[in-house]
Amino acid sequence: MLDGATLDVADTAANQAAFGRAKSGRGEGTGAFPQVRLVGLVEGGTHATIAAAMGPYATGEQTLAGELLVGVGQGGGVGMLLLADRLFVGAQLWRQAAATGAALLWRAKTGTTAPKLPVDRVLSDGSWLSRRYAASDRRRRHPTHGAGDRVHRGRPGPADQHRPLPAGDHDLGPHRRARR
Repeated sequence: MLDGATLDVADTAANQAAFGRAKSGRGEGTGAFPQVRLVGLVEGGTHATIAAAMGPYATGEQTLAGELLVGVGQGGGVGMLLLADRLFVGAQLWRQAAATGAALLWRAKTGTTAPKLPVDRVLSDGSWLSRRYAASDRRRRHPTHGAGDRVHRGRPGPADQHRPLPAGDHDLGPHRRARR
């Protein structure tokens, strides 16, 4: 499971310079302590940390997740199911995670800030095939490009604010699907 967090560190000038602080709406406008941002690859059953990447508070979780996946390496995730929360969804990071060989199951936002997940083909279980593109990909909308997804709708009701995006056994071509 990919997960991110921030941790308070000792309030020293060196930590302030190295890690920075969160913004605050109170007092001087900064948080009480410098903070380090951490993204970990965590085993779901035991919660054991397998690998981690950390950086200054200003470094985004997707950036740290990318660094972490470089450490896993191509084929290093074979036999794993990699879960990730809605804030990790992005075409470039998806491709990088799929290259590890792990099966992917990631949640995606719904609503106005959701990634665009157009319906390429509806499957018999009600899920659909879609694809995402990196913002820098000039070949967007071309049917042979983009990160392939199978989109499943979540449970009806308030919990249905996110959509899981599994990389499954549907055929999206060898360069766009997680291999087991």
